[in-house]
Parts: sequence; C-alpha cells; structure tokens
Amino acid sequence: MTTDNPTGVVPLEPWEAGEWARLIGQVEDWLLHAGDGAAADYARFFRYGPALHDTIDQLGEISVRLHRLARTRQEARR
Repeated sequence: MTTDNPTGVVPLEPWEAGEWARLIGQVEDWLLHAGDGAAADYARFFRYGPALHDTIDQLGEISVRLHRLARTRQEARR
C-alpha cells in the first residue's frame, strides 16, 4: 500500500487489533466520563468536527469491531 492507493489492505496482527481496541476503548471511556473542562476543550479544538457524543459513539463502535477482529483472527490461528 502506498499513499497513492489509500484503499489498500493494511496487515494487522490479532494482538495489534486487540491493543488498538483496548486503547480506543480507553479513550472512549475517558471522554465519556470527562468533566466539563475536557468537553469544552474538545468543542474548541474540534469546532468544525463531530460533536463529542458522536465521537464517543464512533470510538466505541471501532473498539468493538477491532475486538471482534482480534478474537476472530486468534481463533482462526488455533
């Protein structure tokens, strides 16, 4: 894959998918429980981006998909 072909497949080992899922899940959880100051910082930084609750939802969905991918690939190797 090159930057000229961003639609190519990126190899990802099961343990890597699990690590990404854990990390993304932690960020999701932190944002979900962050105080007003963090929410205000988010709103200022991403003023033209998605709302905080949409980002939290998307991070949760990505985390779940990566956990499933990691589990499926680990089971396939057995």
